[in-house]
Amino acid sequence: MDRRTFLQSLSAVAAVPAATSAGQETSGATCTERLRFAVSGPITGPVARVLAPPSGAPPLAQSPRYKGLRFTGREREYVETIGADTWYPGWAADGTLYCSYTDGGVKDSSGRDVRANSQWEQPGGLHEAWLRDLGLSSDQDRIFAPADRGTTSGNAILMGEDPFALTVKPLEPFRQVSPRYEGYYPCANLVHKGIWYYGGYYCHRWLNQHNVPITYELGGFGGFRMSRDGGASWQESPHDDQRPLFPETGRCSGGGPIRFGTPHFVDFGRDLEHSPDGYAYLAGHGTYSPDGIANWSSGDAISLGRVRPSPETMNDPAAWEFYAGGERWTRDFSRIRPIIEWPGGAGCVNITWLPVAKRYFAFACGGWADGDAGQYNLWVLESENITGPWFTVTVLWGAGGGQPYFVCMPGKFNRTHPDRIVLFYSANWRKGRSGVHESSDPVGPGGTYSLCVAEFQLI
Repeated sequence: MDRRTFLQSLSAVAAVPAATSAGQETSGATCTERLRFAVSGPITGPVARVLAPPSGAPPLAQSPRYKGLRFTGREREYVETIGADTWYPGWAADGTLYCSYTDGGVKDSSGRDVRANSQWEQPGGLHEAWLRDLGLSSDQDRIFAPADRGTTSGNAILMGEDPFALTVKPLEPFRQVSPRYEGYYPCANLVHKGIWYYGGYYCHRWLNQHNVPITYELGGFGGFRMSRDGGASWQESPHDDQRPLFPETGRCSGGGPIRFGTPHFVDFGRDLEHSPDGYAYLAGHGTYSPDGIANWSSGDAISLGRVRPSPETMNDPAAWEFYAGGERWTRDFSRIRPIIEWPGGAGCVNITWLPVAKRYFAFACGGWADGDAGQYNLWVLESENITGPWFTVTVLWGAGGGQPYFVCMPGKFNRTHPDRIVLFYSANWRKGRSGVHESSDPVGPGGTYSLCVAEFQLI
């Protein structure tokens, strides 16, 4: 996620002037309003302890079946063709994986770099940071007028039966205008009965009540684009940054914290072949605490929604049900309840059903509370039932070169071995963090800003 350096090189962080309301536009070239001081220099002491990823034992019991994961030594980084992240594949009936990507480029067969950028362009350079309420850029402690608020997201087709030797074909990116949030990022891909459903969420840089700048606090979910011809043409979602599919807009938009953010489809194999009840399930992360963590990578809790997929239901809020605890499902979003919780450790999540093991596996990111760089953890869990109880398989500390994220377990490459799994992930969008010690697993797989693939043995 090739995000611009945020605050590390600034002497101050912008705060919204009290007289300016959310969403209000300004005119003129420059506002001389000084920006409010937030953070300067290395992050150390109490602030670092508050912001650091969780440490110690996770709150859920050790799996009675698995003791951990061991890297087998098989890995691949597609750096020769891919310089982008956000790889979430959907497995179609024709055997092809239809996938998203963004914030970088993918080379096509002619060598052309097909690029996407899911955040507002930042023409001011490395010293520029975008501010939530005004949507303005800042440089040298001054506020400037807004620029273009368009974003682009990529689509790609992954072909081949060997995850370490895939052919990647980028399609043309699509443009999304987002006046309310700085970022619009892909998250959910499902191909069912020949229709590709592609979901995206909004996010924004935000200064919280503790004067801590958050890189990409979660905003609303923009529903699903649909393609009936493999991504050649698209029907746009009726939802947008003003009208999300689910009834939450996020703290960065003046609402409460997101509970069901960056949702990803549970992988039930080809064309939902292993869905136990015909539903498509979404797993999302966020927080149930007013002052909790809900950014693009990190969160406190994981929740579930489900729908019977069709072009009529996918973008219909009334068609969705949400897990409400116990054996209960509800269409009242206010009653949604988490299936997994760990403050700071239950972040961006993907869940896959492994048929040969008759288990669900979940992969949750534990990043920093402010959404910025540094070492990330990967919490691996398993369960016989999608609603739990869930058990800890392991926490991979410093895996993937120290900063793995967007980890998923594609069903296509996880159907024959009950004790071996293949993971997709990206890593190290920016490793460095001033004043913070970094480490990585010396025997684990590497990781870089690309599509990374690694194989592990369940032990």
